Amino acid sequence: MLAHRSADGAGFAQAEADLAPKNLVIAKHPDLGWRLVHLHDESSKLRAPEAIVAALCDPAQSTIIDGVTIEAMPGPDNVALREGRLYLSAGKTSELLFAAPHRLSWEIFEAARPGLLAYQLWRPAATMGGTQLMQHGLSQRLGQDLDAINLQPHRPDLDRLDDRPLVIWLHNDASDNFRWCADAQMTRHVAAFVFVSHWQCKRFLGRFPTLPAERCHVIHNATDIDGPIRPWPTEKPWRWRCAYTSAPDRGLSILLDAWERLDPGDAELHIWSSFRLWGQRFSDASYQSIFAHARRLPGVIYHGIRPNAEIRAALRDMHFLTYPATFDETACIAVMEAMGAGVRVIATSRAALPETTAGFAHLYATGNDREARVTDFARELAEEFRNPWGGRPSMALAAQDYARAVYNWPSCLQAWRQLISRLTDQKAQPPN
Repeated sequence: MLAHRSADGAGFAQAEADLAPKNLVIAKHPDLGWRLVHLHDESSKLRAPEAIVAALCDPAQSTIIDGVTIEAMPGPDNVALREGRLYLSAGKTSELLFAAPHRLSWEIFEAARPGLLAYQLWRPAATMGGTQLMQHGLSQRLGQDLDAINLQPHRPDLDRLDDRPLVIWLHNDASDNFRWCADAQMTRHVAAFVFVSHWQCKRFLGRFPTLPAERCHVIHNATDIDGPIRPWPTEKPWRWRCAYTSAPDRGLSILLDAWERLDPGDAELHIWSSFRLWGQRFSDASYQSIFAHARRLPGVIYHGIRPNAEIRAALRDMHFLTYPATFDETACIAVMEAMGAGVRVIATSRAALPETTAGFAHLYATGNDREARVTDFARELAEEFRNPWGGRPSMALAAQDYARAVYNWPSCLQAWRQLISRLTDQKAQPPN
């Protein structure tokens, strides 16, 4: 349990797992059993389990909190906290209250295994969402060749204009955030607009018809595709292995409800998902209930987030990417990584996903009603378990060939070099 106690001691709140101080710990002493401890070091970071147990016996480091009964619950190291007749309850907000008359799912706390938090709370040194992965990857691979252009993401920064051709790299869907695209005074400075899919490019041209189409270019995103081509299993494995590798707000709750409804005894679901990829400005606080749901479900393993290379390696041991997308992807690196690893993609047919998957995915249409989304995905996942690749498992090889030809870095770099050469050779200047 990660929590902090208010300054006046009157209440508890959930702590932001990797940012906030943790001054309240439930720990299991080898002799004393479960104890609720108030750590005196308010600024303490995550402590090793051994240090927390040692603090239980040191009055200078901690105080045992009286008046709270700790009840052991079914399952490994599960507990509930009771004050009088009321149980401590965790809800969708950060507040924790002794307000529940009965023990339900939100009143049962799961103790973390040693090392689990250090693994799950890994945070990249810099923001590493899809846009940042592409920016870092392109800069790393093109090196000084990239210095021939003034590459900027999302919108022109007029304070950074120089003699080089200005190239704006657009990763998001057309929205009011890009109203500058309708401003001729802004767009005249731009030598080239680079989009990550044809779907996205058409969306921008449709929303901002004055955008100069002759300066719009599509260059697909890329990923490292490692290892040999993976054939699909000739026999059904004892367990299908499924993955979810997107942000938690892009369909994870739909997936979990569908998984619970389907309750597949011959499958497991591995989840890598957290807003920690996008830096300290973003929080997982609103999604803790979803992660808790994942941890409670049989056959579901929540991994938090890991370095991209580790996830790509893990995908080579997966069979299905389960993505009931509720987000309009302009291009989906998670899908590209799965295709390159020989993983069958099951996803909603929306936005740029049909373009990205190029006929190699199990795509399906669904409505906006949440219940329909859960029902539809459970049905499509069950169908794929029964009949992978629609009875054509050789498509797994063709999908990997396509991903290596289109989404591997050499193809992407060639397109960028051609654009840079065209802009610099012609000494392109923004039109007057």
